Amino acid sequence: MHLAAPCLEDKQHKKFSPGRPNGDSCLLEPLPLPPPFTGKWLYSQHSHIEYLISRQRYSQSWTPFYSAHLRDKIQEHQPRVVVFYNFSYQDQWWEMAGVDLQYSEDGKFYTGREQNTLFLICKHPAVRGITNQYFEGFGKIIRQETAS
Repeated sequence: MHLAAPCLEDKQHKKFSPGRPNGDSCLLEPLPLPPPFTGKWLYSQHSHIEYLISRQRYSQSWTPFYSAHLRDKIQEHQPRVVVFYNFSYQDQWWEMAGVDLQYSEDGKFYTGREQNTLFLICKHPAVRGITNQYFEGFGKIIRQETAS
């Protein structure tokens, strides 16, 4: 089991391959209940559960548990590559990775390694202005770091 998308040569590839049932990748949100976008929190309107009152309270309640759970899964399955999307969650990604992640040489990504697992943080594919060239560079890093 992989907890990340395979190397993306083309943004269109993202739509069709990663996270497919019975595939070798897994796509996850930073927390189990994703908002439609980060500026909107709808769950408080539909639930009386205390930790769903606000995104902040939900995050404070769930981030430690969810991060530890995913960290355990990464250690259990030891995927070759784990890709985290979105720099906004880099503290959470660092906690899950359990290693120090450093800027890549070109300063566009974070990378780090623990035993046989390569960890990377990149921009989210839906960010405005993101290009295929960005992900081509990302793919090159993955190829270089995972070449046998």
